[in-house]
Formats: sequence, structure tokens, C-alpha cells
Amino acid sequence: MSRNLTTKEEGFVLDWIETSCKTEAYRRNYACNKMSEKTINNNAYMVSKRSEVQERYNNLMNKAVKRSEVTQDMIIQELVKIAFSDIGDFIEIGKGAENFDEETKEMMEKLGVTSQKVIIKNSSEIPKEKKGVIKSIKQGANGIELTIHDKMASIQLLGKHLGMFGDKLEVTEKKDYEDLTDDELDKQIEEKEKELKEV
Repeated sequence: MSRNLTTKEEGFVLDWIETSCKTEAYRRNYACNKMSEKTINNNAYMVSKRSEVQERYNNLMNKAVKRSEVTQDMIIQELVKIAFSDIGDFIEIGKGAENFDEETKEMMEKLGVTSQKVIIKNSSEIPKEKKGVIKSIKQGANGIELTIHDKMASIQLLGKHLGMFGDKLEVTEKKDYEDLTDDELDKQIEEKEKELKEV
């Protein structure tokens, strides 16, 4: 590292790792009371892009990954299982009229009404690699409820990993730099760097 992190930067990195959210990490470590949400987001982005901050973040994340022995491929495989899971792997839809008495069955037949029921497959019928997709199975008011993990969240995480959904940074200040001399431009860059270091 070319310089030591400030106390605020170190806190930012630790909270960024804990929450996986740069904006929340910024809020926890910097005085944001009088800042707009846009300013907080922009400042969080700028702090996260400092080379020393990125180096510390990457160093800590690599240590955590080594300790847990979890690889990026393992995470991706689990996300893919969830993202492309099919509820049909866990349930069957079948006729349910056998649960009614004879009189009700006859009435349903005359009216042309059919009844279907949802049957959760026996656990021995569900392949082991697909069981991790199940979030919960519980007895509900209307029978057994099966919930699978959030497919859309998994798809979004995969898309971000593949670079399909990049973070967008809005430039809030426009200036015409074309008419500036090199010295004037260098001076403005130095001023902006000082501002960023104070953040």
C-alpha cells in the first residue's frame, strides 16, 4: 500500500465487506446528515475507487475466501441452480376429486368442474443437487407450503457478476474544460483530489 488508510477509510472497508453496500458503509463512517442521497452515493463510489481502499478491500476479501474455502465457481453454481430452477422439480399437479364424497363428485361432474391438487414430491424423488433450491417447507393453513429461493435475485446477481448490469455514476457537475490551459486544468485536478481526500 502506498499509504495507510484513515480510520474512516478502514471503517468504510470493514462495513463494505459486512453489508456488501458501499453507500451503507459510507453512511456508517462519514457525517452524512446534510448530504443528499445522490451525494452520499457519489461519495461512496469515489471512496471505494481509491487505490488504497480497493487494495485493502481485495486483501480482506481474499483472506475471507481462503478461510472459508468457498470458491467463486461454487457460488456461481449455486446461483445458477436457483436462477434456472423449475417448480416442477418439486411438485406434481394431479386430479383431486378423490378427496370429495360421492355426492360432491357427481355434482362436479354434472357442472363440468374439475379439481386439481398439488402434491409435493417425496424427497427421494428430488435429485440431491436440486434440494438446495428449496428455501422452506412448512405446514400452512391450507396444507404444506413449499418455497424456493428467489430466482430473480439469483438472476440479478449472475447478471452483475457477468457485467451485464454495471454501476452507473451520474456526473452532477458539468464544466467546459476545453478552454482551459494545461496549467489551469492541472490546478483544478489538484483541487478535486484534495476534496476527495477530505471526504
